[in-house]
Amino acid sequence: MNTILQFKYCSLLLALFYFSKGDVVAQTPVSFYTFSNKTNVASLNQTASGWNTTTPYVQSTNYRTYYGQSSGGGNGLERQITGFNVGTNSYSRIDGNLGIPFNKVKVNRHPLLVGDTINTLYEYTVTSSNNLFIAPSYISSLEDVINNYSCNRGSDNLFSNSPTTRSNIERLDLIRTTGIYVYDATMQGFLINERGGNDNFKVAAIVSLNGAQDVQSFGNLLSVSSSAWGRVGPQINTLVMSRRIGTDVNLRPKQEVTTQTVAGIYISLADLGIANGSTIYGYSLFPNDVTGAMDLIGLTNVPTTTNQGTDGGLDMLAGMGYFMENRLLSTFKWDLKMHNFNGSTLLKWKNPAPGEIEYFEIEYSNNGSSFKTIGRITVYANDGNEYSFSGNSFSSFEGKNYYRLKGVKHDGRTVYSDISNNRTKDLAIQIFPNPATDWIQINTYALSDDAIHLEWINEQGQTVLKKTIALHKGENQIRVDLKQTELRKGLYYLAIFTDRKRKMIKIIKQ
Repeated sequence: MNTILQFKYCSLLLALFYFSKGDVVAQTPVSFYTFSNKTNVASLNQTASGWNTTTPYVQSTNYRTYYGQSSGGGNGLERQITGFNVGTNSYSRIDGNLGIPFNKVKVNRHPLLVGDTINTLYEYTVTSSNNLFIAPSYISSLEDVINNYSCNRGSDNLFSNSPTTRSNIERLDLIRTTGIYVYDATMQGFLINERGGNDNFKVAAIVSLNGAQDVQSFGNLLSVSSSAWGRVGPQINTLVMSRRIGTDVNLRPKQEVTTQTVAGIYISLADLGIANGSTIYGYSLFPNDVTGAMDLIGLTNVPTTTNQGTDGGLDMLAGMGYFMENRLLSTFKWDLKMHNFNGSTLLKWKNPAPGEIEYFEIEYSNNGSSFKTIGRITVYANDGNEYSFSGNSFSSFEGKNYYRLKGVKHDGRTVYSDISNNRTKDLAIQIFPNPATDWIQINTYALSDDAIHLEWINEQGQTVLKKTIALHKGENQIRVDLKQTELRKGLYYLAIFTDRKRKMIKIIKQ
């Protein structure tokens, strides 16, 4: 695939070894897009002079731009990407509850260059006389133009330092501050879009952030060839709109580019050298003339003469983001565990898809085939924390009992855990006082020398305190001092278990 890999700390020999072994596929063309077109878009009218000293849009003329409108006052259009295919494999957008593809988009310009310019591109419907009709709604900043779902907006010649463009951008950071956990690096990755599909660029995964949630370190720097674009999207006419930072208020019309295709490349996390079980924080794009030996963080020694042809001409379209192959949705790791307590069952599990699951439903069956929902828990954070569920309606019966979890994603799709089953075993135990203030006493009987394990679980399902206490054969009276703990006032589920028996009791700390 004419692939060139540049590794930040590896020799050329090692890079060629990886390529020859076929371990990394650096770029994969998109073969099909899925859209959800939005026609009810916000409209806005602006007037600004042209950009050029000659035609088509001259500085001596004012032009009226109608954003989010077609000629005659009709509705505009935003072409919003929801998924895509690579061959027969389909991919879906995974944004969690962000509402945008990334938590943060940061433009990094060269500190030694002057005359910085914002160069945006918008799909237009009509350019008639001095009136310009733009399909998508108006967005004021380049960062927000990039960080949205609509691929008929974007940036023209993103990395060009040429006098006619003056983007002066050396790195573009697309950050997911909540992190992306890598379940299967071959089936998780990023979509990158371009108008026309004819430019080279470089990309690296963000592997750590600093305290300000800016880039701290990168993975491998990957070179992507212009031959890898999948030119399968709709054809659009675009109008380049520019403004000088610190000088212009409104965007000014500059150039029309007619009938170019929306093109896409899928880059998997495996392509970027990311291992399963790790966490990344998005990716950064670079011009094609940057190498892994340069200062990719401080950008102190990157080229300042990047052209808008082979190296800096990326006409990037929005609608990008983090995507996951649909086959992976059934392979999440739930780490489901069960404990039986006096006729009730406590389920504990890990969030299998941080940032993607909106809520869990707990399902029960007495035969392993016909399940009913017996509870629901809303996800309280985009993380991999442990969750628990127990209640009076969640009672186990003598013999085998079957349970499974259903995770409902933000887009309505569902994923299921494996079915688990166990038998109930009662643990004879007495706890008082309840409610408790400074201490509790636990009375129990042990058939042999053993140990008892205590876990205080709050109403959010978090284990906040653990203790292990030795038991001797026969009667045991155990006093637990609560004053020496950081246990706050509130309702808790006290999980009590030995190697043989288990129990759960609601307890109130006053």
